[in-house]
Amino acid sequence: MARYKSLLKRYKIITAKRKRKCKHNVSHEICKGEKCLVIYEGELGKPYPYCWKCACEILKNAHGALSCELDDA
Repeated sequence: MARYKSLLKRYKIITAKRKRKCKHNVSHEICKGEKCLVIYEGELGKPYPYCWKCACEILKNAHGALSCELDDA
């Protein structure tokens, strides 16, 4: 049986191996050793890192959007 297509983008929660800047807010720094969310976008799967504070907001908003859609169905 064929697998269903995913609506979600490819993502990982990783421990940063080097200092990075958050894609959502460049004033947020992700220090080496901190956890961060990496979302892969585009055809080549370019990685975009998000600090933990922004990642929590992204995940909270996604959860809320999915909950609303399921409630309306």
